[in-house]
Amino acid sequence: MIYTIADFPLEVVRNAQIVKRGRGNQGTKTRNKYKDLICAFDIETTTIDEITQAVMYIWQLQIGEDITIIGRTWEEYTRLLNLLRCELEDDVYIVFFVHNLSFEFQFLRGIYPFSKEEVFAIDSRKVLKCTMYDHFEYRCSYLHSNMSLAEYTKKMGAKHQKLSGDEFDYSRTRYPWTELSPRELEYCINDVLGLVEAIGNEMKHDGDTLYTFPLTSTGYVRRDAKAAMRKVNPRYVKDQLPDIDIYNLCREAFRGGNTHANRYYSGKVLENVNSADM
Repeated sequence: MIYTIADFPLEVVRNAQIVKRGRGNQGTKTRNKYKDLICAFDIETTTIDEITQAVMYIWQLQIGEDITIIGRTWEEYTRLLNLLRCELEDDVYIVFFVHNLSFEFQFLRGIYPFSKEEVFAIDSRKVLKCTMYDHFEYRCSYLHSNMSLAEYTKKMGAKHQKLSGDEFDYSRTRYPWTELSPRELEYCINDVLGLVEAIGNEMKHDGDTLYTFPLTSTGYVRRDAKAAMRKVNPRYVKDQLPDIDIYNLCREAFRGGNTHANRYYSGKVLENVNSADM
């Protein structure tokens, strides 16, 4: 069902249960509680060439697989968040997955004054997670999956796949008051509905909850490594650790690969170039 903030059934959030914490390490140091809802948020933007500025003309919020809320202005979105806040207790959060949160964050920070403590970035302008109003946690599903939305929804067997970009004319300038065709709305909605389905399928496959779902793909590697190391005698591992002097030498010797240009071709434009790691 597709709703606006005027007719969205708030009881869906009000009646949702809190995710139960399992025993052992639950993947988070915080004691926040999460509503048992898989949600996704996305926006569509257009660039106004005269001022070289992008503006949002529609936002989509998917709550579970059955409810899609759409709006056309940021004022509508903040009103929705305020309505949702009234349904949540002090330590309860709703998780919104966003495919490429770093992009949406640049718009969200225009409507909300994020503090440093509310933003977790792994690099400059690369936001992995952020929180708003002490009740809403946005997580980047792109950094989690390392896949485009089309690849991710396909790999996870989402029922609603991302529609082809060829069907959506990005060169067309759209505003919040621009009427969108049913096909254009379907394109927008599939982005969040398909993402919720993909996240849900992956959680079910791996036995995860919102507490244990890894923020990045390397979380799965760390999980496997920890499971393997539990079978190893801790004393053996401790004996293999270097002392502080050797550790510092190793750190000083560490380096990455060459990324600079070949000096014979520096400053030139080359065509049909291939590369391979050594």
